Amino acid sequence: MANKSPPQPVSPPPAIYQIRIQGHLGSQWADWFDGLSITLEENGETLLTGPVTDQAALHGLIKKVRDLGMPLLAINRVPFYGSDPRLVNKEINMSTLQKYGGFAALYLALAYLAGMALFLVVLDYPSITDPAQKVALLVEQPAVIFATNLLMYVFFGVFLAILWLALYDRLKAAAPAMMRVVTALGLIWAGSLIASGMVANAGIEPVVAQYAHDPAQAALTWQGIEIVASGLGNGNGEILGGLATLLVSLAALRAGRLPKGLNILGLLVGAVGSLSILPGLTGGLTGVFGLSQMVWFAWLGMALLRSNLAQTAQKTATLVS
Repeated sequence: MANKSPPQPVSPPPAIYQIRIQGHLGSQWADWFDGLSITLEENGETLLTGPVTDQAALHGLIKKVRDLGMPLLAINRVPFYGSDPRLVNKEINMSTLQKYGGFAALYLALAYLAGMALFLVVLDYPSITDPAQKVALLVEQPAVIFATNLLMYVFFGVFLAILWLALYDRLKAAAPAMMRVVTALGLIWAGSLIASGMVANAGIEPVVAQYAHDPAQAALTWQGIEIVASGLGNGNGEILGGLATLLVSLAALRAGRLPKGLNILGLLVGAVGSLSILPGLTGGLTGVFGLSQMVWFAWLGMALLRSNLAQTAQKTATLVS
């Protein structure tokens, strides 16, 4: 009987490492870093990602970073997914959520702009203070008011929820406790806006019908609906939006996962929104909050989409290699 040779040990797959360094590194250095992928992040940092055969090779990479004179910020070992499509798809889905968050932020910026045009130009709503005139405008243009509530409150709240989930996914590793609080505030804010728009739109049809036989009572009914909708929509101060924006910007500033200038702007926007709850400051600061947050949303959306495009292909290539 022939002797069977003992089974040969199977070498484990190389570990996947991410090396974060301060400053931007040109793509021409990829070969020098043994083929690691190079990702330039918005905060001025560089992320090197790829397989490292052993500890000696890892120490060699660290030495190369030191020789370049670039500060080493972090070294993390990430799971090796091999060819398991379920785990590869999980990582790709995380990038997809970032993409959805980017598009949601851009929608929020555009919705602010469109909503201001509808309220200030088309309806000239702020100049109308008499309840009888307000209900007359409602009867005259119910479709425009319905669409405005849908755009600025219902859809706005839905896209806002998507954005906060994307931000949680992006920042939870660096600030888990704070991001749980921030995400809860953001989702409460989103839900209150959705409720505000739905309450207002639910009242349009019965008030218009009531106006046909009792205009005075219709004006009182619409005034009551407006008070409820305004309270739900943060009409008495942007405390929810202000705190959520302030805290998420603080978390992103600590984590370094978003541009520093964007985070500083978010801190200022959040502070303005939080202070708008104070009596006597609500009217002026609410307008400032809306205008500045429109800029913050647009910048945030572009930052999320740019970083997603830069990282998706490199992460996919690393995971399936």
